[in-house]
Amino acid sequence: MPEPNGLMKYARTLLLLAVLSLVLTGSLSAAPPADEAAIRQQVLSGIDAMYSMRFDDARTPFNAVIQQQPDNPTGYFFRATLHLWKYLFDKSEPDLKSFITESDRTISIAEEALDKNSNDSRARTYIGAMYGYRAMANIQADNYLKASLDARSCYTYLSETLQKDPRQYEAYLGMGIFNFVIGALPETSRLVMNIAGMSGNKERGLQQLRIAAEKAEYAGNDAKLVLGLLNVYYKGDYG
Repeated sequence: MPEPNGLMKYARTLLLLAVLSLVLTGSLSAAPPADEAAIRQQVLSGIDAMYSMRFDDARTPFNAVIQQQPDNPTGYFFRATLHLWKYLFDKSEPDLKSFITESDRTISIAEEALDKNSNDSRARTYIGAMYGYRAMANIQADNYLKASLDARSCYTYLSETLQKDPRQYEAYLGMGIFNFVIGALPETSRLVMNIAGMSGNKERGLQQLRIAAEKAEYAGNDAKLVLGLLNVYYKGDYG
């Protein structure tokens, strides 16, 4: 059995890279086509404020998206992440509770969208990504059982997204990182992940990253960056 600190390190790497990269690039086109440009701009402005740690400023455009499209999980999803990042920074219990509450709401809205259209790959992506974020929060809270269950749900939804819609090229970024990281784990650590219902393959991960780099509209540049980093840090290829 690997050391708990080692598992925690791998889990943080997996969830932060795979889920964060997937969501902040691939889900921005979730709005209906007629409103996509306006919604996308509002979300991007909120993300910019969030990464500048101007959380109150970020809340305004996310709330505006919710008001304009209350049945679209986009605004709910990004508003929930505000509480997550604040919790990851300072481990504030109120932020954790707020995040869980808002993540429940996000998942509920996305599930309603799936009930209306079982082929809504964007809604499925939101659900998977939200479970991934919940796993991150539970790791920070030392709730490892909950974290493993949420991580498995994340993996299941994202895998199903690509099974139903292989042209969902944005999702290949997150799944590619996921598969590579799990596949690169030592055998004992990989066994733990397999028991949790998650398996990975390094070569499959690299192939998925190449697909994202070539075909993803939003995630292409990120995929190229990840491929470059993997070549340097895992393969020792500085070319």
